[in-house]
Amino acid sequence: MNDNKRITREEKKRILLWRRQNDFTDFLRGEIMSGAILPGEKLMPAGEMARLYHVSILKVNNTLSTLKKEKLIVSFPKKGYFVSGYRYKRVSEHIIGVVSNGGPLDTIRLMYDSMESVLNSQGYDMQVKNAGNSQAKEEKILRSFLAAHVDGVIIEPSSSQMLCRHMEVYRRLEQQKIPYIFVYGTYPQMIEKPRVSINDFKGGYLLTRHLIATGRSNIVGVFKSDDSRGTERHRGYVSALQEAGLPYRPELVVWYQTEEKNRKAQVVLDNLLGSDQGVDGIVCNDDNMARSVMYFLFSRGYQVPDDIGVVGYGNSVSAETGELGITTVAQPNALLGEMASRLILEKIEGVEDSFSTVQRTLEPELVIRSSSVSSAV
Repeated sequence: MNDNKRITREEKKRILLWRRQNDFTDFLRGEIMSGAILPGEKLMPAGEMARLYHVSILKVNNTLSTLKKEKLIVSFPKKGYFVSGYRYKRVSEHIIGVVSNGGPLDTIRLMYDSMESVLNSQGYDMQVKNAGNSQAKEEKILRSFLAAHVDGVIIEPSSSQMLCRHMEVYRRLEQQKIPYIFVYGTYPQMIEKPRVSINDFKGGYLLTRHLIATGRSNIVGVFKSDDSRGTERHRGYVSALQEAGLPYRPELVVWYQTEEKNRKAQVVLDNLLGSDQGVDGIVCNDDNMARSVMYFLFSRGYQVPDDIGVVGYGNSVSAETGELGITTVAQPNALLGEMASRLILEKIEGVEDSFSTVQRTLEPELVIRSSSVSSAV
């Protein structure tokens, strides 16, 4: 390739994608199997490819040799390499890909066991990969599902309060007619996409209303800012305060992102407790945060629940262990898994939303323990 040759927009996209990956063979294989390079399309000469992607000519030749053995490309004397039609043969049959973001093992196990039971009964296997609430990892996982040409994908979105940075991958799923659905939340640009979720607004409302009912009025809220579920729980918190005639005080709300979870919450709480705010209750985004907050309060000499009542979210095992059980909300995780599986199966079968039998929004329930009252009722 002449160094002065103009690089096309598509080539620029491929260069940016390659820079995010570590293995050139995996990169080129993914481009072919995802449909970015179509069957019959001629690959650029090895030398041009090496210069464009800044890899050695030896690496390019090894990649071409590997992909030829995999029957993804074919070569013709004096003509070069071309993409074959073999990519349309599914690498795996009857697979549903699942993008997870982790969480308490006891709660996610309920959801995935339920998913697997429904999917297996219909002849599908399930492949779960953890994105760790990273959009970059989610993109990589979705590309691997594209390459395997799975039958459908169930996605727990990463940092769902933020704009999705890999919409191009979702467009490829649609181009390849691979249906996908979301669980728990979705991205701001994709709110119309099918999903099954928990009513997190109601969960935040129930927890805050409970603390108010126990006589508390200066209630701190600790919520995740990079997760749409956190913002919904915050909305419920605000609604309960307003219903009770209590002012919403922004200075009593602690926002944190995934990577700064405990550090930021403890720093802000330390400042609030050292002021004259009169904090007497804390609504936490999840049970693990609630447990961490309780340990922090104990270290500062506060008694829970006598001085400050603490509530969590999720009804995980951590909410039941320890000297004090955590007041929380129980999520119907098994039902969520069942509904998500049924919804992706409907999408695979082409069932329109107007004929869907899947419950899309599930309701949480308040579970009262000793972190908010002297004895569970």
